[in-house]
Amino acid sequence: GKVDSAHAAMKRHGDALGASVTAFYNKLNGTEPQVATALVAHSYTRGRALLFEMGGLRANPLPGWRLRILDGNHRAATRRRLEVLWSVAAGPLPGLALVAFDVASMMMSDVIRCEDGHASERSLTAEILALVAEGDCWIADRNFCTHEILFGMLTRKSAFAIRQHAGLVGALAGARRACGRCDTGALFEQDLTLTYKGTLRTVRRVTLVLDEPTRDGERDLHVVTSLPPEVSARDVASLYLSRWTIESAFADLARWLDAEIAPLGFAEQRGTLLDTLTAAEQRRQAASDAMALADAAAGDADRASRAADAAAAQAREARAGLAARAEAAAEKLTEAETTLRETAQMSPQELGQKLTDDAIARPPDAAGAESLLFGLEREREALGAVNLRAEDEAVEYGERLNSMKSERIDLTQAIAKLRDGIDELNAEGRERLVAAFDVINTNFKTLFEALFGGGQAELKLVESDDPLEAGLEIYACPPGKRLSVMSLMSGGEQALTAAALIFGVFLANPAPVCVLDEVDAPLDDANVDRFCRMLHEMRSRTDTRFIVITHNPVTMSRMDRLYGVTMPERGMSQLVSVDLHQAETLVA
Repeated sequence: GKVDSAHAAMKRHGDALGASVTAFYNKLNGTEPQVATALVAHSYTRGRALLFEMGGLRANPLPGWRLRILDGNHRAATRRRLEVLWSVAAGPLPGLALVAFDVASMMMSDVIRCEDGHASERSLTAEILALVAEGDCWIADRNFCTHEILFGMLTRKSAFAIRQHAGLVGALAGARRACGRCDTGALFEQDLTLTYKGTLRTVRRVTLVLDEPTRDGERDLHVVTSLPPEVSARDVASLYLSRWTIESAFADLARWLDAEIAPLGFAEQRGTLLDTLTAAEQRRQAASDAMALADAAAGDADRASRAADAAAAQAREARAGLAARAEAAAEKLTEAETTLRETAQMSPQELGQKLTDDAIARPPDAAGAESLLFGLEREREALGAVNLRAEDEAVEYGERLNSMKSERIDLTQAIAKLRDGIDELNAEGRERLVAAFDVINTNFKTLFEALFGGGQAELKLVESDDPLEAGLEIYACPPGKRLSVMSLMSGGEQALTAAALIFGVFLANPAPVCVLDEVDAPLDDANVDRFCRMLHEMRSRTDTRFIVITHNPVTMSRMDRLYGVTMPERGMSQLVSVDLHQAETLVA
């Protein structure tokens, strides 16, 4: 028959089981989460089969789909167990459970348990997707609205109606379409494109603008759904709003699976708790006494430290005073030694030795003193005549020295100004040279490509980073050849490259007249024609007049006027001029 609890069942059938109540609870409360999950799945399978046979399944509000609700429940963090009850497996434990609810049978079909109370619903994505089957339609809150879960359901050909999480990013397409009203507000619909691992899927986002805000102050509820368009926005909103929050059912399940002997543990462990409390009070008192002693020792150490700091400060002040006096004495000693060297023209050691020697050599009697005086007079005479103009000459030489110092300062300043001027000229020269080089290089590239009908060419400064000291290298690459220096090109290619460079210079800084002497000599007829076209373009783009010395008839035919020297008689030369434009007019 039916009993109200596991404890009542144990009392009724305990003798048949042959086990004590404590052993029964220890066995029951040691049940792993996987066993609880299997128990729920087994109960659901048998219960749904029974409801089907009895015709007790509810009508499906969404034909063609199996409606399933996914929700979760965190065990309150405050329900952590006491230390004395750790040995009682039936005590409350923190944790997380996700439950899949079957709408047709109004039963929990699956449960996912996690013993980590700090885990989130999203950390169980793999376990959630393992429950998804083709033909399911899952209804869930925004905690389950992730790219991985949504795309996993779409891959398994399952539909969903899940409230959009703020972290779900997608691209909205088009304007929001009004879809009427429901009991709680206005409905709107809009397409939403999601991207996950390079895959794009378009779903619908149904928005319910509530007439009254939720308890969190929200007015707009966005529900993301993959149901076909035949399912209206009103039906989607009704499915989501009528979902059953399974927290109460989860609480019942938790009570059934947690067992019931925890209250019995309170009486059994009361003595242990009292003993533990007494021991803890004794340890607290001992710790308080030790802390008082430590505080007293710390105070003594602090006072000793302050006294040591004061003594150290006085010692530092005394040391600083002694150092200052020693420095002043050293300066006076140095000054006295310098004065002694300038006056006596000898070092203090030499002067001391001389004074010692003089004291020893000075005779004590009159005869010796007279002999010493006579020797000193001879030394004076040996010095020679005294230059009475020495002071005047010293003044004169001093003035000349000052004049030379002034001139030296002027020369130094002049040299500095000259160097500054040279630096300014060099800087300006570098700027102008670089600017002109860039313009000529650009013109050279353009003209080279026009003359050769393609290819590439450029000018480079080589051998130095300073433009004023660098050399110039021409790199050219006619069509079909590799880029190389100009010296590796043929004579005709060198001539055309040189012509492109000359014309590039004329475009940058045109001149009134340019003389080209036998420039077309190494060119074949095709290149001569290109050269002449470029010459005609240069004439139209600049005011420069070109004088071409040539023996090539193609070049002559493209000129405006021809000048030639003939020799009608031996030894007599005659200058002949022909205007080709007038000649063409006469021929016409």
